[in-house]
Amino acid sequence: MSPLWRDEVGIYLAQRRVCLVRIRRGIRPTLLQDENHIEPLAAPGWEGVLALLEQRLSQGPWSDARARIVVADQWVRYSVVPWSDALSSAAERLAHARELMSGIFGDGMTDWTLSLSEAPPGASCLVSAMPSALLESLREMTARHGQKLASVQPQLIAAYNTWRHVLPAGDAAWFVTVEEGSLAALRMCARASTGCMRCASAPIGGVSSSGCRPSAGSPARVRPTARLRRLARSVENAAPGELCGSGVARRCEPAPDHSAPARAPAEKGGMRQAIQLDFAGGRRRLSWTGSLLLALGVAASVAVLLEYRVIGEHRAGLELKLAALIRAMPRRIRATPPATRASP
Repeated sequence: MSPLWRDEVGIYLAQRRVCLVRIRRGIRPTLLQDENHIEPLAAPGWEGVLALLEQRLSQGPWSDARARIVVADQWVRYSVVPWSDALSSAAERLAHARELMSGIFGDGMTDWTLSLSEAPPGASCLVSAMPSALLESLREMTARHGQKLASVQPQLIAAYNTWRHVLPAGDAAWFVTVEEGSLAALRMCARASTGCMRCASAPIGGVSSSGCRPSAGSPARVRPTARLRRLARSVENAAPGELCGSGVARRCEPAPDHSAPARAPAEKGGMRQAIQLDFAGGRRRLSWTGSLLLALGVAASVAVLLEYRVIGEHRAGLELKLAALIRAMPRRIRATPPATRASP
């Protein structure tokens, strides 16, 4: 299969749940296959869901494709890194972000991989952390099944980038994702994303692991709304260093806006800016299509320059020939007398 039109496989990993979809790329992308697997008896933690993913990849047509993976927020940590003029390199900014995450979540963050979102100078950026063992397992699994790992994103970031075109761009807002046992919230100001909090709570009642809601007569019907309201109030009123949520709540820090409004990224067409954050490793590279278009553009530019050079040389040659012809012509020594007017 040509790398220009290589199929893509989308994978979503959550507690006891794996979703897979395969899309044929091309001028008109086509959905080839999609599966949603739920294993209520799977072991808790990401090790159990990786075992389920290994089983599904071995049984279906998921090889020879680019893999894009979205990981549930319960295995991800977030924070906001303010801009600092004292940090001059990407390594220094990453070390500063790791120190900040260790101060919030403890020394256990040494075994986690960090990824910083792209942001212009002077603006705060988001930092996200994911277990290094989980990322390494995903890399090994995709390579073992003939897949090229193109992207690994947290659920909150992937969902925000998908729905950002319908979010109000002129008002401050909260963007929230809810899953089994946890809630992730991204606080956004009118111009840019300025805050991100990760709040894990006890299992939220009313929605089972299969996504089914209770019957109308069940008293647990109102529990999700009540739980979300309490958690939203606790996050909104939380002081720096305060524990928010309930159950196994994690420490969260409110994110002040450290960037001046004039330095905030410009918005186009009323749409909020996308958050460029990925754990796949390395910088974003051009696709095969983009590389081909870039090569064609460079080739066309070189051809135009060469053509101008040939035209210039040809013009210079014509001018030399014309000068030689003029020198070879005999000079006219007879001057034409000036015209005189007859007097009346």
